[in-house]
Amino acid sequence: MRSLLSKALCKYVKHTNRSSEYEDLPPIMKVQCIQEKFRSTFGRRISKTSERYVVYDKKNHKIDLKRTLLRAKQVLDLVDYFRLQCCTNETKDLFATWKICSRKQRKRLSKEGSSGTHALFWYKTAKMREKERGRKMQIPSWEVFSCCVENGWNDAAVEYYRIQEESKKMDLFWNEWIRAVEEDDFALVRRLNAAAEKDFVIDQSIFEHQLDEWTVKQMVQFLMRRKSVQVPADCLVPEIERFYDCVWKILEKRLIKAKSNVEVKPF
Repeated sequence: MRSLLSKALCKYVKHTNRSSEYEDLPPIMKVQCIQEKFRSTFGRRISKTSERYVVYDKKNHKIDLKRTLLRAKQVLDLVDYFRLQCCTNETKDLFATWKICSRKQRKRLSKEGSSGTHALFWYKTAKMREKERGRKMQIPSWEVFSCCVENGWNDAAVEYYRIQEESKKMDLFWNEWIRAVEEDDFALVRRLNAAAEKDFVIDQSIFEHQLDEWTVKQMVQFLMRRKSVQVPADCLVPEIERFYDCVWKILEKRLIKAKSNVEVKPF
């Protein structure tokens, strides 16, 4: 049974933006935290036997993903192994795994729903069938990114993000930035905001559309949440900061207008 200390440490580090706090932890606690994070991120959706195949790299203080996948291949059912490859984004040999799956196992994978927590697995299964048949197919994929984000499968999320057209990337980036502020979790935004990934400026129309949808209450909530969260320097986005200032000005104007419309009754 996993220790409560391990779970507590994992939760602590997840909500900590300052890496120095993690570095101050004793070595044994770092190991427990890293292993627990891997289990909670991947094991809970794949297999409860994650302790049997997770390989820890003591030299570099991290999970050895390649060796972990090799060991998992020996102990997991092929369906679970296929899923593990998908959510860790170790998909180089995914088609090889698909080819050795039995008809029954393929059927299990194909029955995965195209929405919710199984969206990524369903999408990858459809891509395997596409490759097998040698022809392009219309494969719905709009829920894949949110599925990856919700489960903490950031490598898979980034891979899916990269194949999108620029306009779609803008939408995904903005939605993820909003989520990051709400949950105070900037791990994925940090990667998407890197120069190698964000080679565009978010179009003004996205912010205009957001303003059309928001009520005054939602604007206030956005401002208050943004003010209460310390956004890491490498997650700051100039166009979003300008939008933040814009929302402030809109609310100030509405407040001034509301005050001017208040009827003053004579004594």
